[in-house]
Amino acid sequence: MWEHESTSVGVDNPLMHQLPPKKRLEEMMNMILQHNLGRYDIAMLSWGKLDPAIATRVRKVFRHRLDYMRTTFQELGFTGEELEMRTRMFVGYHAFERTAFSKESKKSLRALIKSRVNMLTRK
Repeated sequence: MWEHESTSVGVDNPLMHQLPPKKRLEEMMNMILQHNLGRYDIAMLSWGKLDPAIATRVRKVFRHRLDYMRTTFQELGFTGEELEMRTRMFVGYHAFERTAFSKESKKSLRALIKSRVNMLTRK
C-alpha cells in the first residue's frame, strides 16, 4: 500500500510522463503536497531499521523515486553532481516536507512550489 500510494501514483502515472519536465516537477510537487504522499516515509524508514525485508522494500521505493526524478532532471540538461544534487534534494525534501513543516498550511507550502521549481531548474 505504501509503495503504491506514496510513489507509483505519481512516478508511474502516464499523464505525468507526457508533461514537459519543468511542468512535471511542479505537478509532482503539487500532487505530493495535496495528497500528503510522504506521510508514511519516516515510519517506513524507521521500520526498515528493524526489519531487513522492509529495509529492502524501502530502498526499492526510494530508488524508484530517485530514478524517476533523475530522468526528469536529465531531460532538463543536468549531468554529474548537478544532476545528483537536484535529484536528491527533490526526493529528500518532498519525503519530509509535511513532517518538517507540519504547522504550515497547505496554502503556505503551495505558495513556495513555483519558487522551488525555479531554484531546482536554474542553471
